[in-house]
Amino acid sequence: MDKIKKNIKCYINDIDQPTKDDIKYIIGHYNSVKNYVSGRYSSVKSLLLIQDQRKNIRDPWTESGMLDMFGIPPRYVRCALEDAIGNIKANWTNCFKIINEHTTKNKDFSGKEKHYIRYMLKSVKLMYNILNRVKFEKPEKFIGLNFHKLDNYLRRMVRKHLAKSVYKPNGSIA
Repeated sequence: MDKIKKNIKCYINDIDQPTKDDIKYIIGHYNSVKNYVSGRYSSVKSLLLIQDQRKNIRDPWTESGMLDMFGIPPRYVRCALEDAIGNIKANWTNCFKIINEHTTKNKDFSGKEKHYIRYMLKSVKLMYNILNRVKFEKPEKFIGLNFHKLDNYLRRMVRKHLAKSVYKPNGSIA
C-alpha cells in the first residue's frame, strides 16, 4: 500500500522580522508538543486513553497547568494535542485494517479462528486486554479455540504493523 505524501507551503510576504520570528517560535514549539504527545501516547499502554482524549488527557493537562509548560499559548497546545492524537488513532486504525487483511489471506486459520481475530479487532477494550496481557473473560462462542496462539498472533502483528513513534527525547524528529 502506497502512502500519500502531502506538502503544504505557506508564504509569508510583507511581514516584519519580529513577527516572522514569533511564527517560527510557535511552529517549533507546536512541533515539540506533537512529538511529546506522540512519544508518550502511541504505545499499547495508552490505547484506551486516546479513545476519549478530551476526558483522559486534555482535561487533566488543563487542571494540572501542564498546558503552560510548553512556552506557547494553551490553545496551540490543545491543537497540537488533538493533531497528534488524531495521527495516533489513524495509525491504530491502519494497523487493525492490515491485520484484518493478513488474517483473511492466512489459510492456516479456520473460519472460527478468523472470526475470533476480527471480533477482537473490533473492540478496543478487548485488544487492550490482549496486548497488555490482562486476564479477561473470553466470549462463550469462542470456547475451544487455542487462545494462546491467537492472542500471540495478534500481539505479533501489532508489533509488526503499528507505525513506530518518531519522538526523540531531545525533541528532534528521527
